[in-house]
Amino acid sequence: MKKIDKYTNIEKELPNLAQVLKEALQTDFLAIRRVDKNCEKYQKECESICFLNDAAYVVYSPHIKKADHHSELFVFLDETGKTLCHVGGAEMELYGLVKPCDNLELSDEYKNSIRKE
Repeated sequence: MKKIDKYTNIEKELPNLAQVLKEALQTDFLAIRRVDKNCEKYQKECESICFLNDAAYVVYSPHIKKADHHSELFVFLDETGKTLCHVGGAEMELYGLVKPCDNLELSDEYKNSIRKE
């Protein structure tokens, strides 16, 4: 089975992204979203988790059911993909805190593969 990379520009946009995270994102094992810094929830979370002030992205598992999110671990990244901190799902919820990554481009091969499903 041929490996299909999800994003065409992930290395350019996130040059400091750990290799293991990059591979997991490219295969859809993990997902990435942009942190919505304008939302009230984000600003409140920054008061208790200081590393979130510099967070631009969060990596999480799209495969974990909502009822099990308390067991999940979120990886927060800066603008370059450098890992800033890990926050457990028991400490915070991502709902209302994230938005799509409009700077990451899906590969044509990936788009064609999801159309076939």
